[in-house]
Amino acid sequence: MANAPRRLNLTTQTSNIIHVNNFGGQVGQSSSENSESTLEATVNVGNVWFTKMEMEKIMADEKLTEISRSDPKRVKRVLRNRQSALRSKEKKLHCMSELKQKVDTMESESTTLSSQVMLLQDDNTMLTNHINELQYRIQAMEQHDHLQDALREALDTRVHQLRHAT
Repeated sequence: MANAPRRLNLTTQTSNIIHVNNFGGQVGQSSSENSESTLEATVNVGNVWFTKMEMEKIMADEKLTEISRSDPKRVKRVLRNRQSALRSKEKKLHCMSELKQKVDTMESESTTLSSQVMLLQDDNTMLTNHINELQYRIQAMEQHDHLQDALREALDTRVHQLRHAT
């Protein structure tokens, strides 16, 4: 019987329009909370109201159709869980997209910074070599000054000796 085509059995009462579906429930209309001018069709199955969209989902899923006959609250919970899972999946995809965009931005920034680091390392190497060269030259000048001082002192000593010798 699960594979048999479903028939919707509709009946009408005189004072209120009440439709009976193949679940033995009532079909009616209620105003949507979001918009007063929009009417939303609802179905009451076992004191549980289903929207038209929920009923379409139930009718499309054989397992839900079977469950709805015995436990309509469970079907309502399953539909809410599916909707929640869908929202979670969409949120996850959105977050993943944002994270992917951040990763791309950071990778680009990292590439730029890496090239800047390489340039600065080259500059640092060049400046370090220049400093070493200048320190070598300073050392050479200091040695030259020491030699001149020693030579001057030796000459002064020799001049002093020659003056006292005469």
